[in-house]
Amino acid sequence: PTNPATRDVTLQPGQNLPNVDFGVQPAQGTIGDTVFNDPNNNGVQDPGESGVPGATVILVSPGPDGLYNTPDDVTRTTTTDNNGNYRFNVPAGPYRVILSAPGGTVPTTHAIRDV
Repeated sequence: PTNPATRDVTLQPGQNLPNVDFGVQPAQGTIGDTVFNDPNNNGVQDPGESGVPGATVILVSPGPDGLYNTPDDVTRTTTTDNNGNYRFNVPAGPYRVILSAPGGTVPTTHAIRDV
């Protein structure tokens, strides 16, 4: 939690308080960065190399069986913003990040990465 989860209660002798519940959810992390023009083919966004808007980035979780390319995989898709940035907010775990290169382009770094 972002704040301490605290409830003040007063218990009387012989009393039972079965309703002091707390809800939690998995902590979220982020996966993301930039899809950019890379004319020198070095795989690093150098000064002057602009981001690519509208590129499709796919995030795949292997699902409960822990194996990719099986029916329980969970897939999310996003599109880069005007600066070529993308981000997925996800819980901890293994993921595969895939770039679907925009028309007329080819990736200069691995278009699929396991993270």
